[in-house]
Amino acid sequence: MVKFWPRLIVALFLILLYLPISYGQQRSCGSSELQQKLNNNVDYQRKHISRVKNFQLENNKIRRNAVSCTDTTLLPVAIHFQDIANPNIACLRELAQDQIDILNNDFQAKNADLTNWQTNAADYPGVNPSGICVKFVIANLAHPSGFNLLAGDPAVTVNATTGDFINNWDNYINIVVRNINDLGYAPLGGLGDGDGITISVNAFGSYACGQVTPQFPFNKGRTLVHEMGHYLYLNHIWANSNDIGGCSNDDGVADTPVSFEPNYRCPSQITSCGSIDLHMNYMDYVDDACMFMFTEGQAQRMNNWVEVNLENVSNNASTVYTSECVNCTPSTCVDLDEDGYCEEVDCDDNNNAVPAASGTACNDNNPNTENDIIQADGCTCAGTLSICLSQGGDADADGVCDDIDCDPNDACYPKPAGTVCDDGNSLTINDVILADGCSCEGATIVQVKLYLEGFYDSANQQLKKELNTQNLIPINQPFNTAPWDYNGTEHVIAIPSNVVDWVLIMVRSSDNTIISKAAGFITTSGMIVDISGQEGIAIPNALNQYISIHHRNHLAILTKNPYTAAIDLTSNPSTVQGVEQMKNISGKYCLYAGDYDGNGIINNQDYNGWILKKAQLGEYLTVDGDANGVVNNLDYNLWVGNGAKIGVESLHY
Repeated sequence: MVKFWPRLIVALFLILLYLPISYGQQRSCGSSELQQKLNNNVDYQRKHISRVKNFQLENNKIRRNAVSCTDTTLLPVAIHFQDIANPNIACLRELAQDQIDILNNDFQAKNADLTNWQTNAADYPGVNPSGICVKFVIANLAHPSGFNLLAGDPAVTVNATTGDFINNWDNYINIVVRNINDLGYAPLGGLGDGDGITISVNAFGSYACGQVTPQFPFNKGRTLVHEMGHYLYLNHIWANSNDIGGCSNDDGVADTPVSFEPNYRCPSQITSCGSIDLHMNYMDYVDDACMFMFTEGQAQRMNNWVEVNLENVSNNASTVYTSECVNCTPSTCVDLDEDGYCEEVDCDDNNNAVPAASGTACNDNNPNTENDIIQADGCTCAGTLSICLSQGGDADADGVCDDIDCDPNDACYPKPAGTVCDDGNSLTINDVILADGCSCEGATIVQVKLYLEGFYDSANQQLKKELNTQNLIPINQPFNTAPWDYNGTEHVIAIPSNVVDWVLIMVRSSDNTIISKAAGFITTSGMIVDISGQEGIAIPNALNQYISIHHRNHLAILTKNPYTAAIDLTSNPSTVQGVEQMKNISGKYCLYAGDYDGNGIINNQDYNGWILKKAQLGEYLTVDGDANGVVNNLDYNLWVGNGAKIGVESLHY
């Protein structure tokens, strides 16, 4: 035991240090705090109030009309990456375009997952999805001076700006990407005067680019969709303009049902304020994969804000090159590749990727060069002689020598750690490239069915939920004390109706090193579910490792074999390590009750804990072995009936 603890502490430290955003984290939006700060600025407040009044006057006239897009308004966008270490300019530009493509698909109601509405439509009479009549385009002409951007370059700056307000870029919608505590924030009603939207490096785009690494479940680019809704004057669907929830407040849009509070994760139908919450709306707090629509009323409100208050941005559309050759001489000149360069100065009029900014990463197709970049002429790609000449060559010309390249025939590898991938295993989610740049691995969905002796109703082969019906189960996971010392953030707004208690799962290697932990619920059927109610719990690195399952007052168990598929512990005691580690009750197997201090042994220490709390009522206590909210002789009987029972040694504390 003395040697075990230092190894455990080091393992836990490394896990906490490198583990990405966990599935337990919920969406956060800092727009309300930003708006309060802006309202303290007298000049801003005067300008904003004036525009809101203009909007309200026009909105009363316009809102009677249905959304009809006869002419799409172009809104030029500038994207500013800040404090990015070792940036890859080409990669960040591609990522910026990826995010804008997502933004346009969602705002124009062209997103593929909008088909999910068909399964929900009947529950929302009078509500219809809608797109708006705008197109967001990264500006690529007439850039402000001082940013080393040429005509044709996208308006993407890297480490060239600071803060959220960028005066040089007024008359654009600015999007700042940097490390912040929230996922994002935006003013309620943007003005296009240098203001903009700020997005976390952990929630921008749909794939990783160095330090900018969108993390599950916010890796589908929809944080910007949510914040752009605020910028175009949409409230959260559960709040008024002061971001206050409750049934007496409303978002100002007639066709969004009133909601009491935010919804998180991927909920099933939730009813509040007399109607079903529109949780799949972009202006709620659900995960990226579970939001997919704006309503017609929201679309009209945003269209009106653009028409009334963002003329300065839409009038700046000359910064966006579309399809005509600009300022060419002679006037009959054409721009075949539509890159904004006239043919007489375009070094390749059949390739819109050139001219490119000097220093842009490229590939000169020479396996013996590295650090290939566009030269000063904007067209020539050349690199320096590669050190790989003496180290086996660089067959795919990716700058990684063949002897250390995990796939020397594919220039896409190695990839940045955290890049979204598919490991081909249906039992995993949130698959990403690991630190080696090549291995793809996801969090395993651990599926287990088990019974707890103290909760077990043998007549119905179900677990009793008296703790739940008495509202005694805490909304935060309860394993943050000794002996478990789990600091996970699992939290729910309300305990699901079929839940009987919390459980803790640990992933262990063959030498009993704890690799990862996660908390979830056990239901009346004995199934372990995650905090959203989905069957199974997603845990990093669980595949092909051993699983231990812990409860507050039952002996923990450890699987006999590494985890590869769902386990039913209720019918087969040989699936766990140790002799008689599960109790036979009328042909079904249960975890032994009575380990009231969770140390892996049922002994006098558990009795001592029981005697101190004897006759306590209506509390969530470990010595309440039968989980009925009362500490009495029934709990003593469970303890004495299993007295001296010893759990598997590797789970002792």
